[in-house]
Amino acid sequence: MIKHLRTICITLCAGFTFSAPASAGTPVHLRINTSHGLSNALGAVSDAGLSVTDDVIISPSSEFNGRPFLPPDEFMRDALAVHATIMSSSFSNWDYLSDTAHYLKLTQQNLVHVFAYEPRKPQPPHAPPPAAFTTVNLTGGKTGGGIEFGIPKGYMNGRGQDTSASGVTAQLAGLMASLKYRHPAWNWFDVKAALRITAANFPHRL
Repeated sequence: MIKHLRTICITLCAGFTFSAPASAGTPVHLRINTSHGLSNALGAVSDAGLSVTDDVIISPSSEFNGRPFLPPDEFMRDALAVHATIMSSSFSNWDYLSDTAHYLKLTQQNLVHVFAYEPRKPQPPHAPPPAAFTTVNLTGGKTGGGIEFGIPKGYMNGRGQDTSASGVTAQLAGLMASLKYRHPAWNWFDVKAALRITAANFPHRL
């Protein structure tokens, strides 16, 4: 079963619904790696019925759209400085070994890093999906070994949708932050598990 999960692309279904929490969650802070994709993260939170000022706080590491993107180590320090617990990067630099290299630092700080699946070089065809990171692409976009989620165009049919890999990466980060707010007792592994079991599975194509 594990081997099979490593060879499929998981696409989030458009019918995901949110249930009210037993008690109000504490605000979740999402840090975007520059303002690139910021509007998509904000839209996803609004589509989930949450406030972007009180429930899920979203801030960019830089006001310049796409400059400068911070590498994972620097971005992690930036996120911790503003007390963020979820990070989102939308640039072409994914490598499946990043998950192993940064796993302990991320998990020890209760962080998750949502990363666009846009490798600069081909990944091994049977590379596993990440654990502390979350990889995502637009359904039908660039896909290969190490991918975790794909998102269809028009997902959730609202303000968070986009037709670019950058947009859906920030959109998924906004959705994950919303789930964490709704379920404050969950950790990021729980959030990813909830998305996996509500996703539709399609055969992986390299």
